[in-house]
Amino acid sequence: MSTVVLHLRKHFFSITVTTLLSLLIAGSFYRFIILQDYTVAYEGDCDPGSQICFVECETENCDDIYYYSVIERNAAHLYQLCGTDVTACDAAYTCADDSSCVEHFCDPDIDGAEACSEHNTPAL
Repeated sequence: MSTVVLHLRKHFFSITVTTLLSLLIAGSFYRFIILQDYTVAYEGDCDPGSQICFVECETENCDDIYYYSVIERNAAHLYQLCGTDVTACDAAYTCADDSSCVEHFCDPDIDGAEACSEHNTPAL
């Protein structure tokens, strides 16, 4: 037998694992970096007068309270909507007419009453 065949037989497992690992890394790179096929979640706008919002404090004394909802959106759609500067894009903070976007409001039964805005009822 030739030395190449003997080498392949001797190192079959390591060659196979290395090849499969390389394919896995290349596929993941293509999916996440090129196609941007992942979901992002971030804080969106919320009106505490008409919706049950999540509540957070800016400072330790809770002087500055801010209200937010949680928005989940496909990263590729977010980049299509806003371009590369997502943080300066006002359209990213609402889910108006976007089927790839889901907006979550605070649920006192799931998230706990202390995490939700008080005395608000969701708009019907």
